[in-house]
Amino acid sequence: MKALKLGFWGLLTLAFLILAVSLIGQNTELVEISLFSWTSAAYPKWAVLLGAAAVGAFFSFLFFVVELLILETKNIRLRRSNAKLERALSAMNNPPAVSMTKSGEKSLPALEDDV
Repeated sequence: MKALKLGFWGLLTLAFLILAVSLIGQNTELVEISLFSWTSAAYPKWAVLLGAAAVGAFFSFLFFVVELLILETKNIRLRRSNAKLERALSAMNNPPAVSMTKSGEKSLPALEDDV
C-alpha cells in the first residue's frame, strides 16, 4: 500500500510538472500588474503566475507556523495541568496526605501552582 501511495504522489508530481512546462511554453506574452496608482514592469505571464504561487506558499507557511506555535503552547499547558491532576490523585490515594473536613468529607491537599 505504501508503494502504491508513493507511486500516486510521483505520478501527481510528474503531471504537475508537465502542466507547468506546457503553461510556460504557451504563455510568453508580457503582462503588467497595476495596483491603485502603481504599475509594474512588463513580465511574462508564466513569471507572474509563478510569483503569485510563491507568495501564496510563503503566506500559507507563515500561517501554519503560527498555528503550530499556538497548538504547542496549548499542549504544554494541558500537560502541566495533567501532571498537576495526577499529583493530586496520587496524594489523595496516600492516607496521611488526606485531611478530613468538619462535615466528615475528604478534601484534596492544596495544589501548588507550577505554571
